[in-house]
Amino acid sequence: MTRANLFKTIATMGLLGTIIYKVLTNARSVYIQIIQASILVTLWLVLVIDRYRHTRSKLYLKWDLFLVSVATLLIITIISFFR
Repeated sequence: MTRANLFKTIATMGLLGTIIYKVLTNARSVYIQIIQASILVTLWLVLVIDRYRHTRSKLYLKWDLFLVSVATLLIITIISFFR
């Protein structure tokens, strides 16, 4: 198992675990939302790095990192707004 697959598996399980915990306990904690967002951003970054390793295209890398950063800022804004 490569490192990228290992990180993808860990991040996916962490994200699913926090979602299941949130649903089962009906928690609306900001800390849980922050943990979910950080795990999601980690998963996105691993996917971007894995895609770059396969394509070796710097154009795709720049575009993917731009999308991840915009999505991260959007998530931070949404968490701050609904806090």
